[in-house]
Amino acid sequence: DPIDGAFWAGPPFPSSLWNSAMAGRKPGTPYVAPDVADGRLFRFASHTKPAGGPDGWGSMRLMFLQYSSDPIVFYQPSSLWRAPTWMREPPAADVSPDLRFMPVVTQFQLALDMAIALSAPSGHGHSYYAHDYIGPWLAVTAPDGWTKDDTARLMARCDKDAQHGCRNG
Repeated sequence: DPIDGAFWAGPPFPSSLWNSAMAGRKPGTPYVAPDVADGRLFRFASHTKPAGGPDGWGSMRLMFLQYSSDPIVFYQPSSLWRAPTWMREPPAADVSPDLRFMPVVTQFQLALDMAIALSAPSGHGHSYYAHDYIGPWLAVTAPDGWTKDDTARLMARCDKDAQHGCRNG
């Protein structure tokens, strides 16, 4: 195999690989935090769904970290005339229960949300916390000799603010 795995944070909605994974979503699992088949190839993590560990993967590991309120991930062009898939399910924890579909209006709102996605409060929209990358990274890479103490040290070094990474030194 050319690669052992890959990890995407905030995958953009037109991604063919992300769409392929989403097409395999198990019935009854949330659109914004799906389970796919037996989890041997594709897995999803979010601020409300842990990545799981390194066990149970196949020979290739593909992980997506996505916040349920990220318009870059969940935009659907058909929202011009039809409610997006995620709006046809109970709202996720960081999506207002008052949000309602209105043709054309919802499309405009989602387009505006994409334009300002990085200005969302940290941990929402497309503003990913650095520490939210750690669990998915560990699930995909399974570093030899890595311990829970190593994870705790890394988590302590990573900002609680979005887009700022982890402190060195």
